[in-house]
Amino acid sequence: DGPAVATATDVLGVSREIHTYEVGGDFILLDGSRATFGAAQPDVINDPRGGILTLDAQEHDLSAESQIFHVVSEDNVWDDPVAVSAHHHAGEVFQYYLDVHGRAGIDGQGGTMISIVHVTDEGEPMDNAYWNGVFMAFGDGDQVFEPLAGALDVAAHEMTHGVIERTVNLEYRGQSGALNESFADVFAAMVDREDWQVGEDITRTAFFPTGALRDMEDPANGGGPQVFFWQPGHMDEFLSLPDSIDNGGVHINSGIPNRACFLIADALGHDKTEQIYYRILDARYLNIRSNFQDLRWAANRAATDLFGEDSQEVAAVEDAFEAVGIGIDGRYEAPEGTVAAAGEQWLVVVNGDGFDTSLYLVRSEFDSEDDIQLLTSTQVYAETGNSVDVAADGSFVLFIDVENNLRIINSDGSDESILSDTGDWSSIALSPDGRLLAATTVFIDTTIFMLDLFDPDNSREIKLRGATTQDGVETNVVLFADAMDWDQDSQVLIYDALNVVPTGTGEEISYWNVNLLNAETDRILPLFPPQPEGLHLGNPAFSTTTARHVVFDFYDEVDESNQIWIYDIVSGEAGAIVETGSFGFPSFSTDDTELAFEWSPDGVTLNVARVELSEDRLAAAGDPEDFLFEAQTAKWLLQPTVVPTAVESQQGDVQPRALQLAPNVPNPFNPETTISFDVGHPGRVTVSVYDIRGAHVIDLTDEMLAAGAYRVPWAGIDAAGRAVASGIYLYRLEWRGRDGQRQQLTRRMALIR
Repeated sequence: DGPAVATATDVLGVSREIHTYEVGGDFILLDGSRATFGAAQPDVINDPRGGILTLDAQEHDLSAESQIFHVVSEDNVWDDPVAVSAHHHAGEVFQYYLDVHGRAGIDGQGGTMISIVHVTDEGEPMDNAYWNGVFMAFGDGDQVFEPLAGALDVAAHEMTHGVIERTVNLEYRGQSGALNESFADVFAAMVDREDWQVGEDITRTAFFPTGALRDMEDPANGGGPQVFFWQPGHMDEFLSLPDSIDNGGVHINSGIPNRACFLIADALGHDKTEQIYYRILDARYLNIRSNFQDLRWAANRAATDLFGEDSQEVAAVEDAFEAVGIGIDGRYEAPEGTVAAAGEQWLVVVNGDGFDTSLYLVRSEFDSEDDIQLLTSTQVYAETGNSVDVAADGSFVLFIDVENNLRIINSDGSDESILSDTGDWSSIALSPDGRLLAATTVFIDTTIFMLDLFDPDNSREIKLRGATTQDGVETNVVLFADAMDWDQDSQVLIYDALNVVPTGTGEEISYWNVNLLNAETDRILPLFPPQPEGLHLGNPAFSTTTARHVVFDFYDEVDESNQIWIYDIVSGEAGAIVETGSFGFPSFSTDDTELAFEWSPDGVTLNVARVELSEDRLAAAGDPEDFLFEAQTAKWLLQPTVVPTAVESQQGDVQPRALQLAPNVPNPFNPETTISFDVGHPGRVTVSVYDIRGAHVIDLTDEMLAAGAYRVPWAGIDAAGRAVASGIYLYRLEWRGRDGQRQQLTRRMALIR
């Protein structure tokens, strides 16, 4: 057994030398000849280390139910030209990156490169090829293309997406997505140096008259804006497109930076151009949301690094970008975060002694047991650390009980009720505006349920599919999602998901990845690429005041270590914060200055700890400190100083004997509801309405009242008489006595128009 060599014919009819591997008298398309191939191979069939592997989907879609198979020969003779092309081209791409740039494979760490041939799309021949973060998938073509594995530049293009993922990680939408496509084309042209066309070896002229998919020298590609194969070559022709069209034009507007690259190479040659462009990636001179102006700056800096500030190479870069209308002004600037709301920080935690999973509310700075309050003795589902979430205004808590029902409770422990008694919920995440509750079930299910708390009729199910580098092509390899969290604008849901592709040997290719889901369009974009085998990222959560930072668990199977890391989406930098003995399920404080997380000192006991963060949020500002013993699932809760919460605020030694605030009737309501309350002693009484974010809407009454029972209506309008939107609102009863005594009560209501 071991590496072997064969000669076989590819799609273009060319005889190729390919590297194969003998196992038990049979041969498979596994290249074990490269420097990255591990000397020790515990399971070379199911888990080759550092090889180049070609597999066969046998004309099936890639999904969690389908299987992929080894390409096998009994005598090292190969009669599948598609598999031969894919295998040979993957080796060429590997060797290019190693020889020219010193990069060991797509991930730079010698990870196995996988190609899968004969892939279909919804049961039909696939006129495409794509990279999904783990492997290359090649369709056999249909009306537009010949088998796509036949083109070296197509293979180089798609595999370069993997290199981009692991360097600058350009977001696959808008201008950053067009840069992602452009870099893939650039290195496709560097690997296949014959011309500046892409896909010319497999493109049918009936659809592309020039015989090429794209042309970097002439992005118009023989057509005009009215035809699908045209690309702009100058910013004057830039197309501003919604995300629903080609992810904002990633395959269209890439023609502009493509043309700039051609002009640089026309002046400097391929060798210097590829050095400049790889330097941009390797030095991380771009970030996830970089635009075309950022590319000009990055190319200038890379050329300066390599050839000097006043060199002809820098001048050529500047001339090229000027020629296509990409200026120097307008580089991407990260949005500033919001100012943290004023108030007192508490933590909602689940008891962690192993026998009792009651829910507690704990003051962040506590001096006595009085600062630890039992919220409910209802037992919380603790199989995941993602079964509890808190309203942004701190007024209520949502949680899943041990019977997997969804519950809601005010943060003073009142009004506990069941929102859903289906008995199958697992994890939840409430949007900051209080409108959308993302939820998963205990089943192996690809669904995220998006529950609209303002208008249940708008609730929907989102079936998760794996994103790829081709518009309209997705993989059905997602098994289920787990941890979820919302950005501060309630627009983007971050989640982790387990993906699985079964193999014919009974094993599977499985990996966790972290994605961003746009709640309005349902578009899914990967945030982190899948990690090398044995490394896992999970339990992601956004920072509170900005969507710039993401905290997550990092687990290494090899040394069985757990760490918590924070990633800066804008800069692409990341920092290890703290080591834990278990998954930490970390969460940012309401002002983002610290983290709360689970940790286990002995692998069994669960405690909640806290750690302060540096100003850039990428390092700890001190040692972690134990906060609570035998506790888990810590979520921060802010009780704002400007808005009352459901926790009573009392002053003075003598309180009213009976201040009561009843549930409004009806609730939900449209167009009007009635609020009833009892006053035990004379005093000034104010009944006010606030929205879920804590903004004042209207005072329904503000006057001196005698002891007694009262009712006040609200017709869903603000202080100016304008109708307010559907949503969850808070109504507050405040009593103030003549001697300064004060008491407040708050409830919530739902307006559904």
